[in-house]
Amino acid sequence: MILDCSNNAACGLAQEERRRSQALKESREQLIAIVQAWSFARSFDDFFEDMQHRVSTLPAEQRDAILDRIAQARAMLGGTDPVCGELMLMRRLVFGTAHDSVGANDKT
Repeated sequence: MILDCSNNAACGLAQEERRRSQALKESREQLIAIVQAWSFARSFDDFFEDMQHRVSTLPAEQRDAILDRIAQARAMLGGTDPVCGELMLMRRLVFGTAHDSVGANDKT
């Protein structure tokens, strides 16, 4: 479609529509990234919870050693609690871009 820019109002509307369309596309991509990050974090958390449950029947010495290793693994990943750690990632994904008008003025 060729746009006659002799009418500045028409050009302005077309540019605004392109910006809106691009912002919508970027928002959709960010939302998908958030869902994927959440799923990824949950899979680790589920794994560690399952391991903790499985070792609960072991003798205390073995159980404590394995629980210590599980704690070390969680720490190595920077924590796996999606409600805590991944919310910070999600906040960066959502508000960390210049394209996000909602987060652009967010100073917190």
